[in-house]
Amino acid sequence: MANQVDNILVNDDTTGLSRSIIVATDNLFLSVDLTLQGTAVLTADNIKRGTSNPNSALVAGNEGDLYQQTTASGGTLWINTDGTTTGWANALGQGWSDVLANSAASGGTSPIISSGDSILGEDVAGGNAGAVPITGGSVTSGNGNGGNVVLAPGTGSGTGVDGIVQVNGIKIYASSATDPLTPTPSAGDRYYNTVLNEEMVYDASRSKWLTNSTTTFQFGRNGNTGAGVFYRGVNGLVLSATRGWPAFFNGTVIALGYTRGDVDVATFQVTANGTTLSSLSSSATSGVTTTLNNDFVAGDILAVRNAAGGNTTSTVQGWVRVKWRV
Repeated sequence: MANQVDNILVNDDTTGLSRSIIVATDNLFLSVDLTLQGTAVLTADNIKRGTSNPNSALVAGNEGDLYQQTTASGGTLWINTDGTTTGWANALGQGWSDVLANSAASGGTSPIISSGDSILGEDVAGGNAGAVPITGGSVTSGNGNGGNVVLAPGTGSGTGVDGIVQVNGIKIYASSATDPLTPTPSAGDRYYNTVLNEEMVYDASRSKWLTNSTTTFQFGRNGNTGAGVFYRGVNGLVLSATRGWPAFFNGTVIALGYTRGDVDVATFQVTANGTTLSSLSSSATSGVTTTLNNDFVAGDILAVRNAAGGNTTSTVQGWVRVKWRV
């Protein structure tokens, strides 16, 4: 029931006489007790107030009306979207009351997003990227427009307090001074080594952690190099067991390539302190191998020679690639 009060008289404090309110010039202040009783709904213009969910209580309203639902533990602000008794929507955004109710600050324990739920994503162009499924702790983003990225916790705790993050199947371990072993690394897994100050990548073909970066040193000679003789290095100086390229850290020879001016059968030998480390047979004017897997230790002197028992080579240019390890 609505009540209307007409012809309100006020006492004019400037004249001491009673008169009717002049709408154009008077400021009117009303102070009343508007305490809600039971499930009643208080309406002031287009703002309503009550204790029940307006959709459940079928509260009448026009499009744009506001409704303040008050409860013992808090409240929710609703807005009517279509002028119907069930057209009330949370004014803070759909589902926001669930977020508030389940936040840590509110002492909530229920998950806001559960396995099987979906999030509506948006691609970089602003278009709809499709529903993003929440499955077992993983978030898959994109439907082709925005690409596919999978973020999921690892299956172990890692070696550090940061744990493990998995991106597109690649595990990223916590930074460490030693190679992580748990969970078992796979091809392409990564971590930052605090001793080498390098990003490490697990090389499954060699079953070891190696630096992502690669270092190359050169050898060769503008002339002939006989069998059993070392090639030359910086400034044309002859390499040897004690003259060559000193290893900064422990490392692994991973590749060797060359060009030469003849095709006689010969073998290139990478040495560490004069001991053969890696070999590549040659009978062509150029050649490459990327499958070498030969370890050396920090301080070793690396060099290259023409193996004994072969033929003389001429105008050789060559490159040896290494990666570092701990």
